Amino acid sequence: MTFTLYGVEYPFKFSLGAMKSFKEKTGKCMWGTTIKLLRTLSECGGKSPLHTICALGDVLDFHDSAYFLYLIAKEGDSKVDLSAIQDGMIHAGMMPSEDGLKHPYQLVMADVSKKVFDYQQQIASEKKPQAVS
Repeated sequence: MTFTLYGVEYPFKFSLGAMKSFKEKTGKCMWGTTIKLLRTLSECGGKSPLHTICALGDVLDFHDSAYFLYLIAKEGDSKVDLSAIQDGMIHAGMMPSEDGLKHPYQLVMADVSKKVFDYQQQIASEKKPQAVS
């Protein structure tokens, strides 16, 4: 899976290691945050981009979003730097660009959440749990 932030594509993995680090850094649950972002995105259907961006930002602020993106990107590429993520978030701006090449971090977070949800649905249907005796 990948996400694009200010024109840079980052491979990412939503892993237990990233979830643990996110909890240690922010005190928040990465899994729960992902679900809240999806719920908020669903509730914003048909509303203005500004409304949607503000609502997503209420779920996770700039600082915690930077850690979220950094930690999952670091699982995909160990050379990723937190400052590069933060820089991309700042330069992407507050609203989507007219040319569609730049998206604010809130929309990137929503896109990541959708990809994680789709992936989890896929692996849940492929792998059947084994009974523990």
